Amino acid sequence: MAKQFNFQLQFSSESGTERENLVSHMSNIIETSGSIVRFWTDKTDDDSYINFNAVVEKPDEFWTDMKARPGGFPPAGIAPRLIATCEGDHGWDDYLLLYHFDRRLKLDALVQGGAK
Repeated sequence: MAKQFNFQLQFSSESGTERENLVSHMSNIIETSGSIVRFWTDKTDDDSYINFNAVVEKPDEFWTDMKARPGGFPPAGIAPRLIATCEGDHGWDDYLLLYHFDRRLKLDALVQGGAK
């Protein structure tokens, strides 16, 4: 069953070029992770963050591929700025928090066939 992932990349004091590089790198990571049905981005008017949205056919395989990337996921330059979520069994009403730059937050697990 297809599910939507959202990756929010937050910015603070990065220059325009630094932001462009981070956005390009994050887009490349997502777009090369396979089983994507649809991919798009949206950002705030004040450029404080950008959302990367991907609908994927096999969410568990997609997330496994993301985490298995060489160098790990998220990469060091992106990790302190990233929040990663996925729709749960009931859409966004029970979304899964898969990664958060605030390491004190409890993360959910995405397993084959649903949340854990």
